[in-house]
Amino acid sequence: IAPQFVMIYSIAFMPAVFEELAFRGVLYNSLSGVLDEKLVVLVTGFIFAVMHLNPISLVWLIPFGILLGFFRRKYNTIWYGIIFHFVFNLVACLLDLYKEGVLF
Repeated sequence: IAPQFVMIYSIAFMPAVFEELAFRGVLYNSLSGVLDEKLVVLVTGFIFAVMHLNPISLVWLIPFGILLGFFRRKYNTIWYGIIFHFVFNLVACLLDLYKEGVLF
């Protein structure tokens, strides 16, 4: 298997699926029983950002997590979040591969 596909699988696909299952699935559902849904979106977005352990990235990870939570709340599914999260991660991978001269 080409290293580029391993990169896309491990950095773009798997995190999108499992982070959305964890944050907009399990955690979202657990908090929905005790908090207002708007607050659940904010809390899960914040915890999602903090979990990445990069203080500088909080600037964009918090809004990103809130947006994914908004999708979960509005459409009552994690699938849109998984797809959006995957595409975001995929673009980051492709840009990195392009910078390294491995893509195109």
